[in-house]
Amino acid sequence: MANAFDGNELMKNIQAQWNTAREMAHKRFGELTKVNQDMVDATLKSSSIMAKGAEDLSKRAIAFSHSSFEASALAAKGFIACRNLNDALGLQANFAKNNYDNLIAEANAVQKLSLKMANDAFAPLQEELHQTAEKLSKINR
Repeated sequence: MANAFDGNELMKNIQAQWNTAREMAHKRFGELTKVNQDMVDATLKSSSIMAKGAEDLSKRAIAFSHSSFEASALAAKGFIACRNLNDALGLQANFAKNNYDNLIAEANAVQKLSLKMANDAFAPLQEELHQTAEKLSKINR
């Protein structure tokens, strides 16, 4: 009876396969946990860059408001000193042109700063997504 059923041998094979599957699952779980942690780290780095950028934009907006207020106060003093309507209209035209030019310049600067902030903030996420794709492709092999 060379082909007799050996229950002990079957149980050893099942146990060995179970242990192999368990070790593989444990290893993959650890790898996925690392991938998740790396993504969280990249998200935190990105959020930090966004927060710093928002702070810079806020400071810039406050400085622009302050300089606009000062220009308005200076223009008001000029209006008080005007001796006739032509002087007042000339002052008003210059004030309006300067305010418009300053507004356009500030809008362009804020646009550039915002674009840089968005690109800088996305960079850690983009890099991590690339690395995550590579890690996941290796895990599934």
